[in-house]
Amino acid sequence: MKSSLLILAGGVLWGIIGLFVRYLTPLGFTAMQLVALRSYITVVGLVLILLFTQPQKLKIRFKDFPLFLGTGLLSFVFFNTCYFKTMEYASLSVAAILLYTAPFFVMGMSAIFFREKVTKHKLFALMFAFLGCVLVSGAADRSVQLSPIGLLWGLGAGFGYALYSVFAKFALKKYDTLTVITYTFIVASVGATFLCQPTEMIHTLSQAPKSVWVLVLYGITTGAGAYYCYTKGLENTPPAKASVLATVEPVVAAVCGFLLGETITVSGGAGILMVLCSVLYLQRQT
Repeated sequence: MKSSLLILAGGVLWGIIGLFVRYLTPLGFTAMQLVALRSYITVVGLVLILLFTQPQKLKIRFKDFPLFLGTGLLSFVFFNTCYFKTMEYASLSVAAILLYTAPFFVMGMSAIFFREKVTKHKLFALMFAFLGCVLVSGAADRSVQLSPIGLLWGLGAGFGYALYSVFAKFALKKYDTLTVITYTFIVASVGATFLCQPTEMIHTLSQAPKSVWVLVLYGITTGAGAYYCYTKGLENTPPAKASVLATVEPVVAAVCGFLLGETITVSGGAGILMVLCSVLYLQRQT
């Protein structure tokens, strides 16, 4: 139960990203710059904490470094890149739906790599949660236009998002949660630097110095906090179950939007209930 609550907490913290984006984007930051800044802030915070409290957790074996290339580069940087590219070819709602194909990929890879059984209960909860995400996104209320290239980028985002659960599960067999997320973001920071136009990012920061404190809070909550909760919960939770539990993220995002003045349609409300019901159902059946 504790592990499930941690994963849900991670999903909730990811769900509030929109609150920060709403504030930071008008200041001139691009989406990839916000991804990079979240990585930098998370790395600095985690490394300082470990240096002064548990420096032994900063030690890893070189042969295990590919695991963190998987979590940091193949997952975090790759999925964010694909997600933003999807938005160029499709609406935000369609991009969000394609991102949440991730649990399907996780379930398939978990069956292959971890011999996790694909039960009817997991499949039912997954399908119900995914349909709920579709309704929450609002795509069901409008015509959906999607090009083949947009579909490929979107599926790439879902696949990249799914890879974190798989690589992190392998890494957790050898390292502590803090070690896993620290090296994930070290690698992600390096990768994101090549994509975020750092010179322009520094200029934007210089023009809005007060945004630093918002960025710090953004990194602590949606970076270090969210990934710690999800990864810690993943220690004792099958990846497929964890990925379904994390579908609370779009629900929280929708609620945050409502608090900021956006409306929640009848179908959106139904989608929220469907996601919550699937989470409760999965928790009771597994």
